[in-house]
Amino acid sequence: MKQTKLIRLLMLFDKEEFKSFGLFVQSPYFNRLKNVYKLYSVLKKYHPGFGSRTLTKENIFGKIFPGQKYDDIKMRALFSYLFTLAEKFLSIEYYFKNRVMNKLDTLNAEINKDERVFSLKKLKEAYILLHEHRTRNEDFYYMLYKILFEKNARSGFFTGKVNYKKETDAFTVYFISTLLRTYAAVFNSKDLLQAEFREDLIEQAVKLAEMEPYKRIPIVKMNYALYMFSRYKENEKYFFSFIDLLEKYPSVYSKEEFSEDISSLLINFCVIKTQQGFKKYFKIKFELFKKLLTRGLLEAEEYFRPFLFNNIITTALQNNDLAFAEKFIEEYKSKLPPGNENIIELSHARLQQYLKNHDKVLEILSKIKDNDDIFLKLVIKDMYMKTFYEKGDFEQVFSMIDSYKHYMHNNPLISRDIKERYHRYLKLTGELQRVKLNPNKGKILELKKSLEKSPSLVYKDWIMEKLEEIEK
Repeated sequence: MKQTKLIRLLMLFDKEEFKSFGLFVQSPYFNRLKNVYKLYSVLKKYHPGFGSRTLTKENIFGKIFPGQKYDDIKMRALFSYLFTLAEKFLSIEYYFKNRVMNKLDTLNAEINKDERVFSLKKLKEAYILLHEHRTRNEDFYYMLYKILFEKNARSGFFTGKVNYKKETDAFTVYFISTLLRTYAAVFNSKDLLQAEFREDLIEQAVKLAEMEPYKRIPIVKMNYALYMFSRYKENEKYFFSFIDLLEKYPSVYSKEEFSEDISSLLINFCVIKTQQGFKKYFKIKFELFKKLLTRGLLEAEEYFRPFLFNNIITTALQNNDLAFAEKFIEEYKSKLPPGNENIIELSHARLQQYLKNHDKVLEILSKIKDNDDIFLKLVIKDMYMKTFYEKGDFEQVFSMIDSYKHYMHNNPLISRDIKERYHRYLKLTGELQRVKLNPNKGKILELKKSLEKSPSLVYKDWIMEKLEEIEK
């Protein structure tokens, strides 16, 4: 049952949302099918976990249609209808939270009914509501543009007074900052996954961002730095510039968008720099995590993001802070979205790997269920390979290297650059294993030189550490 679209969606509702959804389903304006509300009432008893063995379609059918023979077509129809209502409910809830857009849409609806109802008062109310928000992100300037557009379009007709400069400036800030942030995400993922994009477009946005008056506007300055360090990862000044701007303008971004997008860009930059051999970024990333957690910037949503959860554990262990890692797992594991047991198991496996309990690592990894997450699969394969290496099980190491290579080669979603970087890593790991079996100073020196010539090699520090252990 947990695999159905409806149940997966309802698991994301908190207690209050699920209660409000019930009122929504009960409303004849949105739903006139009594059996759909009956389905909601039955499912309500199982929210939020939906883990009971009694939660089966047959049992649910019996409660909605007592005495009738089970009909799967009926059940599919009810599930589909309730799923559609759940999506509609979330969309309406999101809409009503945007009070400014709501005010503007109401005004436009009234004007469409009768052009004479236009009043500047409603636009002023929308303007005041907009400026009550602390955030000054892209959405702020888009809403400002909408207000100014309506004012020019309507009041100009009645009074002859228009101000297109403010209107176009607001839209230009929205356009520049949105493109910069979008392309920051593009270049962040470009090295990992195949992506198509127009490079000429972002160059125009960059030129505008460097012009007056736009270069003085906080959201433009911050998204410019975000884009620059995401694209030009060799130049770390933009990364530190962004960190400084974050302190200077703490209310530019909402906590939700910071948690969803921006934190990933910051973290990925640190990961790449550590892969390039800049060890100071292990500590920089750890301090960044602690700062963001203290300010609540990584937990603005109802659930903690699995990507961040896994990364924080890894970072704490890289900084030899086992206590922080253990405390973090206990404190935040209940905040992961339902169905992320794999992430919790992986975190425990990491702790055991750090403690060098290799048999325990293999035991935990064997419990992790298969899924479609590309990078989770890569992490698991890597943990298996390193654990076999530590145990001295060289046949299994070579088997994992072969499995690793085939998975990378056959996956069309992984970019060529990442495939090449992992291929070099796996080749060197194979050579490392051979050196461990037959230690040779000349070969060790040769491998070290190969590492020095591979600045962006993944897990470079691990191979170097193992070579130094062999030398001893």
